[in-house]
Amino acid sequence: MIDTPEAFVHPDGLSIIADFIAGLVSNGNQVVVATQSIEFLRELLGKARDYKVLDDTLIERIELTGDGVVRAKGKWSGRTSLRSIEELGIDLRK
Repeated sequence: MIDTPEAFVHPDGLSIIADFIAGLVSNGNQVVVATQSIEFLRELLGKARDYKVLDDTLIERIELTGDGVVRAKGKWSGRTSLRSIEELGIDLRK
């Protein structure tokens, strides 16, 4: 589990962190990442594609309600998420 890997990282470093995580997955590891950064998500999905693990990637959006309940807001495959970000410019945070 990696929480907010993009925190305190120069924007040029996002690619390095995303490459490291995608490499872990390509070696058979399961990695859970929590982020609010669409820029980091774009990098991570691109690296997942490069490492050929995009089909093994799942994006799940959750929210914390006002009464403290965590609930799922949606799930997308890695391929769908990358296509939405790249082609449509959709921000999955909304």
